[in-house]
Amino acid sequence: MVYAFRGTTEDEKTYAYVLQGLEPSSRYLLKFNDHSSPDRTVTGYELMRRGLKVTLPVTNSSELIFLSTEGAAAQ
Repeated sequence: MVYAFRGTTEDEKTYAYVLQGLEPSSRYLLKFNDHSSPDRTVTGYELMRRGLKVTLPVTNSSELIFLSTEGAAAQ
């Protein structure tokens, strides 16, 4: 799970969270609990290299992103 929070800084609407410890060749289902982005599937390689980009347009807002390997039951 990733908990993304945006504070009050105006120019920080998007942030890339570079994750660690994933299997590069595995595919991960990302479920955005508060629907800031559509759910999607990406590789561990992409999450560890490019990061998980989260955009929160409203200050003092947050998002929970649940990760599960493709084919596994979602948390």
